[in-house]
Amino acid sequence: MLLLLRCAPVWAQVSGGNSVYNFINLPASARVTGAGGNLITVRDADLSLAYHNPALLNYKMHDRAVMSITPYMAGIKQGYLGYARHYDSIATTFQAGLQFISYGTMVGKDETNTNIGDFSAGEFALTLGAGRQWDKYSYGVNYKLIYSRLGDYTSVGNSFDFAAAYDDTAKRFTATVLLTNVGFQFTPYYQGSRESLPLDLQIGFSKRLKYVPFRISLVMHNLTKWNIYYDDPDLAANDGNLFGDTTESEKKVGQFFDNFARHLIVGGELYLGKAMWINFAYNHQRRAELAATVRPGLAGLSFGFGLNIKQFSISMGRARYHAKQASTTITLGVNIHQLQKKNRPPKKTKDSLPPVAAPAQEN
Repeated sequence: MLLLLRCAPVWAQVSGGNSVYNFINLPASARVTGAGGNLITVRDADLSLAYHNPALLNYKMHDRAVMSITPYMAGIKQGYLGYARHYDSIATTFQAGLQFISYGTMVGKDETNTNIGDFSAGEFALTLGAGRQWDKYSYGVNYKLIYSRLGDYTSVGNSFDFAAAYDDTAKRFTATVLLTNVGFQFTPYYQGSRESLPLDLQIGFSKRLKYVPFRISLVMHNLTKWNIYYDDPDLAANDGNLFGDTTESEKKVGQFFDNFARHLIVGGELYLGKAMWINFAYNHQRRAELAATVRPGLAGLSFGFGLNIKQFSISMGRARYHAKQASTTITLGVNIHQLQKKNRPPKKTKDSLPPVAAPAQEN
């Protein structure tokens, strides 16, 4: 972290629209939604977590499928479909998934405000990934083939996610590092005008308490850029910083800590036996950029819960953006392997065979 902070003077402020295909960073499940939009620090049987961090792929995800849907505001819908399979012969777990978002139908107008007809927009990302484990360490990679259609403009690109994790089950501690969205456009929206992808370096830690069924999680994101502070001119009274300081020196100190907090997502998960979990998180960047100045409400906060019912799991996550708007994600998981074992007829044994009638004796 100290080395990253030394790079602060070379990075400019982040502004809107500085990359393409940002939909690939949207949560792939209700659990991730409830965790503030990022959960790369938990290694269990939840397949949806491997979409964001391939180092989390493991044998517990074998023959599992996951389906998620998120209806956003203004008719926008986003979802994810995923499946994983583990091969003991090569000690590797593979996954395939499809992330999609539909922006619906919009009214098209030219520069004179003349209606030129409705148009639709949508984006898709086909994901293929693999992960392996060696002792307490694991590593993985995801490849994403991306297609984007925005009205008459189309683009095709690809990206890679590289990840490594350390999981100490005895101490209930997990640490991970992730370099995501490393890629480029095959076909840009405009000929000869290639745009960058939302490259991101993330580091995460989680610790499950020994005597309480609770896990604390901390994720640091956007570590390739120190200054992600957005200086909103409409917030001149306090410059939008965390403390609302007034003097020039206080503003600089406040902006420093406010910018530092925007790199962090803090959350926790409470486990109620093996059948239910509850999670919550706080995303300061989301609150600082989207909360209303008069009534910020619960902007930046999120929560979720899930139920495991035999071979099925269902979960719901809700993220609050500002006082008037939130998004809800519903996820269904299926353990196909266990479901097939349950429905498979029992094997016939010697004791279970029907008795054979003795041959008739001749008179």
